[in-house]
Amino acid sequence: MTQQYKNLEQQCVGDGLTIYLRETYPDVQLRHYGSPATIRWEEHGMKPQNLSGYFDNQSHYTKLAWMDHHSKSREYPPIQNQLDMIYWDKINGTNKWVETITEIKNSTPKNPEFVEPEPVEYFEPEEVFTFDGEKFTGTTTPASLELLQEMIDKHI
Repeated sequence: MTQQYKNLEQQCVGDGLTIYLRETYPDVQLRHYGSPATIRWEEHGMKPQNLSGYFDNQSHYTKLAWMDHHSKSREYPPIQNQLDMIYWDKINGTNKWVETITEIKNSTPKNPEFVEPEPVEYFEPEEVFTFDGEKFTGTTTPASLELLQEMIDKHI
C-alpha cells in the first residue's frame, strides 16, 4: 500500500476535508483519499457536489485538523482526579493541581505553528485481493472489478 501523505501537514489537509464533509453531509460517510478529486460520491448514489464552501475555507478546516491532532497529544489526568486535586489544594493550601497542569502544558506545546504543505499528490488507493492462489492488486475501478470477477468465475 502506498503511503498517502508525506508529512503531518498534508495529513491535516486531508483531515480538514473530512471535517468539512462531516459538517456539510452529516448523514453520509463519504470516503476520500486526501483531495476533493478523490471523494467517492458514487458510493452513496450522489453526483459530485459543489465544494466552493470547502475551497473558500480550506485553511480554516486544515487548521482545525491541525489543532485537533495536537490537542490529543496532551495527556491530562481524568477530570475527576483534577477536581479532587483542586479540592485538596484548597483544604491543604497547596498548589498541586496548578503544578501538574503547568508541567503538562510546558512539556507538550499545544500547537506548533502550522506550515502550509506541498499539495497532496493524487492518490489512488490500491486494493489487494487473493483468490485461490492468484493475487490481484489494483485500484477499484469498473475495469479492475471486472477483472477480479473473471478471476473468481475462472475458479468456480
